[in-house]
Amino acid sequence: MSSANRCFFKNEEFCSDTFMSFHELRHDRFSSTFFPGAQSCIEIMLVRSDLFYQPALRLRRTSVCTKHKEDLLKEFRQSKYRSCSLCVPCFGKSVASVAVQNIAASIALTLYEKLQVQHSYGKLICRRCREEVVKRIDSVRHLFHLIFRITYASDRLGSMNINLL
Repeated sequence: MSSANRCFFKNEEFCSDTFMSFHELRHDRFSSTFFPGAQSCIEIMLVRSDLFYQPALRLRRTSVCTKHKEDLLKEFRQSKYRSCSLCVPCFGKSVASVAVQNIAASIALTLYEKLQVQHSYGKLICRRCREEVVKRIDSVRHLFHLIFRITYASDRLGSMNINLL
């Protein structure tokens, strides 16, 4: 199997047989409501997989299977019936509050580093839990949380760097 036909998220028993290169996905549309602060589908997939820091990736040589793409780009909608994904498991509240927004990348990074919560980006969070997480952001690392970005290098193969500018 060539590198173009291998899923970057390498869980081969759960991968589909259809692959797309990251280069094909670089301009795919997504909902900024469900993924606050995201600049591309590639960024969403990496952050949803808790891969916050990656070296440069060759966009044409890096692929994702359609199953992982669909799973990682799943949207979590807000409604009066949807509850916070953190109230009970993380903060020991007896009942989950109604979720008011989707988890941003900076909050997901803090949850991952401080509370070991995995795959939280884009899920639902209430105001109380968000305030609890924000209290745990390191003031030194706060800049990294605020300016997490993906930039695209313009070499002819198409590569991507995740930079903390």
